[in-house]
Order: sequence, then C-alpha cells, then structure tokens
Amino acid sequence: MRLKQTLSMITGVLMTAVLISAVPFAAYAADAPADFPGLTLEELMDKFPQDKYWNHDPNKKGDPDSWTDKPCTHHDINDHYIYLRDHGCNDFTAHNFISVQCDGFARKLAYDVYGQDCRYDWTMDTDLSSLKSGDVIRYHFDGHAIFVLDVEGEIVHIAECNWGEPCIIDWTRTETKSSIASTVTWVAHAPFEAPFHRLAEEPDASGDINADGDVNVADMVLLQKYLLGSEVFTEENFTAADLSGDEKVNVFDLILLRQAVAESISE
Repeated sequence: MRLKQTLSMITGVLMTAVLISAVPFAAYAADAPADFPGLTLEELMDKFPQDKYWNHDPNKKGDPDSWTDKPCTHHDINDHYIYLRDHGCNDFTAHNFISVQCDGFARKLAYDVYGQDCRYDWTMDTDLSSLKSGDVIRYHFDGHAIFVLDVEGEIVHIAECNWGEPCIIDWTRTETKSSIASTVTWVAHAPFEAPFHRLAEEPDASGDINADGDVNVADMVLLQKYLLGSEVFTEENFTAADLSGDEKVNVFDLILLRQAVAESISE
C-alpha cells in the first residue's frame, strides 16, 4: 500500500514539475568556492541509500555515518532521546545539542556538504523567498525536518528520514512552498547554494528508457517505478537510464532525466 501511495504521489508531482518554468538544477551562487570539498549529491546518496534506515546496531555505539537494513523497534516508547540513541537510532550532535531521526539526518546531510552545523552556524528565520539547494527546514508544526535538494518554482525536492516509517531514508519526496510555509518553524539558510552542479553534466545516456523515440514524462515515470522496485529493467532500459554514466541507476539519474525533460519542453 505504501509503495502504491508513494508512486501515485510522486508521479503526479513529477508531471506537474516539468510543466512549470524549470530552474537549472542547483545552479550555485557566485560565492561558492570553486574547489569546495563537500560531498556531492551522488556521494550523499551512495552514503545513505534510498529505503535504508538511518540507524545503527543497538549493540554498538551510535554512528551518524551508518545505516541499517531494518528499522529500529522502539519508536512507540516515549522516553528521552538518549534512550532512543542507545537502542538503534543514530544522532547528530554538535554544540552539545543532540538531534535524532529527521532532525539529526537533515543536520548530518548539511554537515557533510558544508562542514558546518546548520542549527548554530547558519542564519535561521521563516523566509522561503530565497529557498535554495542545501537549506534545512523544520516544519510540519515543528514535527519534521528536511534537507533541500532543489527548488523549481513552487516545487521543493527534498531528502529526509523518518517520514512514513521509522528512520527510513528517502530522496524522492517533494513538497510545495505553500505547504511548507503554512507549518514552518524555521529555515536554516546555507551560506551558498549546494554545488551539486558538479555532477549535472551532459547526460551520457539517451534517457529514452521506454525506447519510444522521445525523452519525456513517460520515461520519468518508468524510472520512478524502477527506483521504487515495481519495475524490472532490461539491459537496454538500464543503459538508457544511466544518465550519469556511473554504471548505477539511482535517484541522481532521475534528477538528470527530470532536468532533460524540462529543458526539452522549454525549447
């Protein structure tokens, strides 16, 4: 049921997103260092894989760089964060402030990209007018935190964990600015737009996954189904979908495909 609901929601958003005026993916601000050492988007997704869990073995010390194949089992226990940490949840701790679950994961992604703690090193307010890749948002009536991957008009592409299932990692969900604004607690503004542009080169593959002669929304939907596990790719499908040329097909290829489709529509 969760797979069907997620696929239906994301497919609808994808179709809407390509019809609006597209902003090139993660075009970075002028003050971004040319030799910026932070992790790229693909490196982040490899480090924290889709549909894994931002947890650690409860018999071992917590490690914010780790993940597990199964969710922890204590989220219905109402106790202190230390209890949660000691029983499987990872945490991100800086300035003596402990964050677990969604908040910790968003802070960790920001740290891996910028080497800074978004809660203490960045400007924080509730202004969404300049929202950009790399920002961190606390919203949903102070109940959830997300890391911004891309902003296309009203559509915000996000990375998160602990949404819909305890500690599950997800790179595919979107929100609208209006929905975020209605429940926003704070926005932590990154010092410059995340330089994810470093991997957004010309695609090495056609993107015509269904081999109908066009690169369009149908290819995006097919790729989304593959990423959600409801579609099996042939070798030809896989080759056409590997837009980054890294011999993997993942959410990063979906981002590149979405960009290619948006550009073809605007031509």
